Amino acid sequence: MAHDLAKEICEQEGVKYEDTYCIAKALLNRYGSGQAYASEQVLDEDAVVKQKQSIRRRYINIMKNRMNCGKKECRELIWSVVRAQWFMEKAKMTLDKIAYMVDGIVDDTAYDPEKDRDLEEKLLKTIIDKAYLRGKNNAKSDESIYIDLEIPRSTYFKKKKDAIVLFGVLMLSYAKRRERQDIESGLLTEDN
Repeated sequence: MAHDLAKEICEQEGVKYEDTYCIAKALLNRYGSGQAYASEQVLDEDAVVKQKQSIRRRYINIMKNRMNCGKKECRELIWSVVRAQWFMEKAKMTLDKIAYMVDGIVDDTAYDPEKDRDLEEKLLKTIIDKAYLRGKNNAKSDESIYIDLEIPRSTYFKKKKDAIVLFGVLMLSYAKRRERQDIESGLLTEDN
């Protein structure tokens, strides 16, 4: 289910599955190691709005390859995202969206291999959380995750890739929706 859903949403958004995987994986990897460097500067509400708008626009452009961006632009975007104090809130929102789209529910209880075998969303959320969102020093290795989840290694890596792609493409969907809202409300222009 997750694999087909990831491919379908990538197609709807006009991005390639493999490209989305590469960018989203880089973002998640950098988040794990860059979390400790999150900006401690407290921004006022207007500054946060402008920061979000800038990051959304850059993310959309990179994902759509409009900027024909290289590795430097990707690294700069990723660094600004992981340093933003609001990133974890957006990451959790995206994981909940994955849960709802895959299983039709959002359940924040821990994955239990005995009773949650049919809940693919819990599996995907757990993989992303344990592998990336806990910070570099608290992240689990792939081997420890698939052992904890009691799933075969090959299944784990397939699910992990789909989880990463869903994360990246749903972040893109969200960024595009928010960008449209800002344009419609006059906060941005098409070419800002």
